[in-house]
Amino acid sequence: DLPGDAAFTPAATASVAQVRYREVADVTLPCRWRQADCLAQVRTDPAAVEATLAGQRGLLMRISALSGDGHYRSRFGADGRLPIPNFNLLQRSLSAHALAHTQGRSDEALAGICSDVRTAKVLMSHSDGLVPANIGAAMIGGNVRLLASVLAELPVEHPLPATCDGVFVAPAPQTLSLCPAMQGEFAMVSGSL
Repeated sequence: DLPGDAAFTPAATASVAQVRYREVADVTLPCRWRQADCLAQVRTDPAAVEATLAGQRGLLMRISALSGDGHYRSRFGADGRLPIPNFNLLQRSLSAHALAHTQGRSDEALAGICSDVRTAKVLMSHSDGLVPANIGAAMIGGNVRLLASVLAELPVEHPLPATCDGVFVAPAPQTLSLCPAMQGEFAMVSGSL
């Protein structure tokens, strides 16, 4: 616990978090949510992508498991000085899905893409802040672009895996409301003033 008047520094919280949670190493992967041509990027050097992803198996499994969650809530109290999770780690699965497709495991790639879109929809509509809601929107965009690229290379009659059931239905208008995210954002800003 930091005293209320202590200056906030990332190091002050990192030491507490690292006791329980190991830091995820930085890696360079070719696919990003706001970038096109993910498949082409992976095909440039699939061996390097595979080698990089080999050390990410645990993280990729945790990202996949997020699709079973129904909401995102920050475990921290409402305070603008507290750290934001590194949501960019969620982008790592995009390269994994692209690699799976380029290696002939298209159904695995499709299932992973749909799983990520399901997670993104939860971030957009059932989170307590604008950052996760915006991350969800970017995550959907990147995964839908990859989905379109994968489907373009498969026969028209290729079925989507069961994981995709219900993922690409038109959302109900109330699920697009930013009210819960704005309420969480207001609580955070109010808590820091």
